[in-house]
Amino acid sequence: MDIPISSRDFRCLQLACVGLGLVAGSIIIGVSVSKAAAAVGGFFIGAASLGLLILAYPFLKARFSLDHILPTIGPISSNSTPKSAQIMWETSRNVAEQKQQQGWK
Repeated sequence: MDIPISSRDFRCLQLACVGLGLVAGSIIIGVSVSKAAAAVGGFFIGAASLGLLILAYPFLKARFSLDHILPTIGPISSNSTPKSAQIMWETSRNVAEQKQQQGWK
């Protein structure tokens, strides 16, 4: 049984989870006596911060044009190699050819 959910409701749910994580982490750190309990609170705050980043990423990308920092992830064809890998391969091939011409094995 699928229950349809709108994108607005989904965003509100994400924001509520982030807020709950921040509040819970702050409370755990605030009342903790041991370092282990404070670390658990830190995990809550870290997870909530990551959730906030995921929530805000589309808005930040549109506002600041983050394409040069975080490239888009999409289908990558098997024959597309990065330019740096092509340069390294050509350089190693040239070195091998030069060694072969000089009589190296």
